[in-house]
Amino acid sequence: MPFTAIACFVLLVFLRLERPAPQPLSGVRKVDWMGLISIIGSTLMLLIGLQMGGSIAPWNSSGVISLVVIGTAGFGVFLLIEWRLAKFPLMPLSFFATVSRLSILSVNVSQSFITTGCTYFLPLYFQIVLKASSIMSGVYFLPTTVVLAVFFICVGHIVKKSGEYRLLIQIGTSALVLGAGLCIRLKSYSDWPIIIISQIILAMGLGLTYQAPLIAFHAQVDDENVADATSTFQFLKTLSQTVSVILSQVILQNQTQKQASVLYSAQLPKELIMSLSSGNVISTASAIRNLTEGQQEIVHSVLTKAFNDIWIFYVVIASLGFLASFGIVRFNL
Repeated sequence: MPFTAIACFVLLVFLRLERPAPQPLSGVRKVDWMGLISIIGSTLMLLIGLQMGGSIAPWNSSGVISLVVIGTAGFGVFLLIEWRLAKFPLMPLSFFATVSRLSILSVNVSQSFITTGCTYFLPLYFQIVLKASSIMSGVYFLPTTVVLAVFFICVGHIVKKSGEYRLLIQIGTSALVLGAGLCIRLKSYSDWPIIIISQIILAMGLGLTYQAPLIAFHAQVDDENVADATSTFQFLKTLSQTVSVILSQVILQNQTQKQASVLYSAQLPKELIMSLSSGNVISTASAIRNLTEGQQEIVHSVLTKAFNDIWIFYVVIASLGFLASFGIVRFNL
């Protein structure tokens, strides 16, 4: 909140726009309100349905099915509004009219999935399986943080000097496949070579594919559509990151449920087993630390297998992004 407040203050004081701002009422009338309401409603229903499934209510319950089906259908309504009704559409369908643009957006979605896997589930693995504190989890995560910062800076300079972005995206997506694949080898104990090398390769891939796809997208749309292109790109990124967390939690939940017999045989508290089986792993950290050493080893082994299945899922997503990168056409900047 403090940093957001500072950013707002800086924008209000220092931002100078070259073109005059439109009149308030004129600007309000130009907003695609029908598209805005439909996309917000569809997104909320889909995400709530996915979040409820398997945790609050069974996947085959009427509430979950209704939310997922209606939310998904709502995206179709949104596209129809953008195609036929909106005078100034939020998401012009021309953005999806070429293979190259679709490839760029596919890479964006893939990268967003992996970003969540790296920044959410790796620290969770450090704290739950490796028993690291919150501070030490941040220390374990330093290879990702440092390498990612370096590549953020380098990509901007490389693109500015050479105008090349297609090759950066292809190298980055291949690094994501390799890095996610190495994470499958993470153990229930501290295997430092794998922990460090996998993070470095993942961070390289994330850094190379964070800015470059947006630059590629901007290069392929008209100047007057750059703002809409950016909002479309960021919407897909944010939606993908959210869905990534939910789907990964579902995988974690399902794989833990499959090994519930192992947890029961270790005579764990039923409340702990229920929390683990519902995918609510974060809340179990302190309870796991209070178990005996033998019980902790069993829980860590079960969770490690579940985390490995999550990384297999991310390898598949990263591979799709890698294949999509070859459909990107290079435009001169």
